[in-house]
Amino acid sequence: MRASLTLLVLITGLFAPAFPQERQRASIRVTVKTAAGPVGGAIVVMNETSTSTDQNGIATAALPLGNVEVSVSKEGFLPAKTSLSVDAARE
Repeated sequence: MRASLTLLVLITGLFAPAFPQERQRASIRVTVKTAAGPVGGAIVVMNETSTSTDQNGIATAALPLGNVEVSVSKEGFLPAKTSLSVDAARE
C-alpha cells in the first residue's frame, strides 16, 4: 500500500532584480507531509528546478513570477502534482 503526499505551497516574497532586465522572482516554499507527519527526502520539482525536502518536509526555490508547475515524488508514496500562478508575494 502506498501513502499519498500532501503539498502546501507558500509564496513568501519578491526579490528585487539586481539588473533591470532580470525578471522578478518569488521564494516558493513547498511542504510535503502525510497524516503521520513531514516527509523528508522527497524530490520536489518546481518548473525545471529540482530540490529535495529537509527533515521537516520543506523544499524552497527562487523562481521567476509566472506559472509554476510543482511535482513531488518519493519511493513508497503516490506522486503529487499541482500548479499555481505567481504574480505577487502572497500566502
